[in-house]
Amino acid sequence: MRINDSFSKVNLCCNELLIIKEILKTKEADDFCSRILAIYAMVRVDDIMKIWGNTIPKSDKIRSDYENILCSYNDGLRKGRDKLGAHFQSPSTSVDLFGSVKIFKEIDYANTLCLIDQIFEFQEKRVGTEVKDTKLNNDEDRDKVVGILRNLYSDDKAYITNGVLDLFGINKGGLISCSEAQGKGQYLRSIEQMVKVSYALACGDYIDKFVANLFKRLFVCTVYNFHDNLITRTDINTNAVQYEKGFDKLFLGLITAKDNKAELETAFDKFENLYHVDDFIKKNRIVRDHACAHLDEKSDIVKIETELDRFDVKALYEVYIKMLDMFNYICNNVFLLKAIAIPNRTRIYDAQIESFPNVENYYGEKFVSEHKTTLNVKAMFRSIRRHDQWFDEAIDKLNQCLMSLNEAEYNEIIDAITDRLSQAYIPEVELSTIINALCNAKRGYPERLQHSILAMLDNKGIEKSNKIHLLWVLSSICVEDKQYDIDHYLDSLVMKRIPVLTGYATLAYLHKTVEKTRSCFVKRNRAHEVNEQFVNYCKSLNNVTETLALLLMMNQRWFHDTEYSYYRSYETHYTEFLEREISIFLEKYFTYIKLTDDSVREICIKYLQTKHYLLLLYWLAILEKERRQSHNVFLELWNSNCFYRTRFDIHEALGVGLMTELFGQIDVARDIFESIVKDNPINEDAIKTLDQFNKRHEK
Repeated sequence: MRINDSFSKVNLCCNELLIIKEILKTKEADDFCSRILAIYAMVRVDDIMKIWGNTIPKSDKIRSDYENILCSYNDGLRKGRDKLGAHFQSPSTSVDLFGSVKIFKEIDYANTLCLIDQIFEFQEKRVGTEVKDTKLNNDEDRDKVVGILRNLYSDDKAYITNGVLDLFGINKGGLISCSEAQGKGQYLRSIEQMVKVSYALACGDYIDKFVANLFKRLFVCTVYNFHDNLITRTDINTNAVQYEKGFDKLFLGLITAKDNKAELETAFDKFENLYHVDDFIKKNRIVRDHACAHLDEKSDIVKIETELDRFDVKALYEVYIKMLDMFNYICNNVFLLKAIAIPNRTRIYDAQIESFPNVENYYGEKFVSEHKTTLNVKAMFRSIRRHDQWFDEAIDKLNQCLMSLNEAEYNEIIDAITDRLSQAYIPEVELSTIINALCNAKRGYPERLQHSILAMLDNKGIEKSNKIHLLWVLSSICVEDKQYDIDHYLDSLVMKRIPVLTGYATLAYLHKTVEKTRSCFVKRNRAHEVNEQFVNYCKSLNNVTETLALLLMMNQRWFHDTEYSYYRSYETHYTEFLEREISIFLEKYFTYIKLTDDSVREICIKYLQTKHYLLLLYWLAILEKERRQSHNVFLELWNSNCFYRTRFDIHEALGVGLMTELFGQIDVARDIFESIVKDNPINEDAIKTLDQFNKRHEK
């Protein structure tokens, strides 16, 4: 290594250490982010140690000072660099959660700055000038970094975490897994958080290139660590220090009879064939090796910086998202990995998590929990209406109040909801939030909730359009009621012969009936004869088309709505009735419209047999549209939320997207199709449907 080149590399490293030191001194970063920055600092410290070791002659009188610093680094923070920074590996031969946490927690403000200052002092002795020219001397850059770190700050909020490094974090509590594959999954969850931090910092529009490059290097390191833990490396020998089995190999040992073994065993091969992620990673690893996790000894500083400049952060981030989607897909589809599918961090509102006694954060300070004022009802609805920074907390508070044992608290929130639903205009986000919260509240006191819903339906001040949504809630929670003649109310709806009202009334009656006959003792539950009134409701509409639409709604809710999954396990007569009646009326409908296209008939029958009811709904809605009917009952029921929208069955989810597109909501439909592919990155039907949608809409 040439002397001038070595000085250039050491100066680059020192500049980055100066930037990190200044950031850490602001104390704006939380415990996690501070340690991530310190770990990256050790990556640059390691480069300095190697350069000095190769360029300072053993006969030089300052060699002993260098060796003292090297010893301090090797005995202290080097493990952080080797096991959490340049690589992310277990400190032992198998996944070791507590060992990784120990290394993470041993990194603190005092030992980080002490080592950095030792390096600066030695460098000053070598070159004869003071290392003080901080490269974060631009107020605008400093403010950008501080702003990003403040947005990422989490120590003042309580989280349940799924990542290993957060297990004993400040205001954190989390999952401790047992198997090696699950532990590797928790490694990946922590790296996911590291990527989130590094990408946020790398996306800052900085004036100083030194600052931009520092965070770019950090981001590259974290993404490559994610890849190397997800997908086993094939470009190195299995005896290499860097080699570890990836999640792609380890998860195979957790596949059980409950899982789709054939699909899962070939999942990563399909993933690579579709997205060529490993090809991208291998092609660009030289950037990681030469300009990020190491500064290449054989390359001059100009070449190193040129390699980094040419590397596209956005392209790497897109590849990372594909890998994250694949990781989530495996976790969601392997029974023993369901726990690892939980997000890396889940916020707990109105709570603080106590740490072990004497636990200190990165800066050596003990965390003191502060009681925070919770949102009052007025502030809660204002936040929901504006969809502001407290939106998630407001939703959590709304759900708590609706399930509260405190009658005064419950009544206050019901009065507020009644007032909001009485407004001539209510923003869609607020309306959907309120209605979903009311539906979720059935897990609390369903009879009390039903009384409130019926009172609102009887309230002449509430807008008629909002009452339809209240009927949707009632249809999902309806139970036998001693105070109200619920049957009389449902009869009054059916007698109007309006498909939407009849649909909600019939569904409510079904829910009430199966709930009434359910025993608290599982073994005592048995099949009941189909209720005669329910049969009458199913056949109460005006014509074949409307009856088919109603039966399609009932079948789709019975077979796909999670509310009925338990009832369906023993109420076999209802299953037989619904299957029989929809088959009869589908044939009657074909006769009624004089369908001559056998291919359409076959498609519809196929979807009926496979229980892909929303795909059947889509074809029936198209048939009605082609017949130019002024009243398309299939679209009407869809628009009134009569069908259950699920992501658990991919074909039903695709049906949601197709119906949304058919209704003219193109941007919403695109989001749905993209989210389905995100959840199912190797499903050919999902990918094909998205491609066809984009071609239809020229994207």
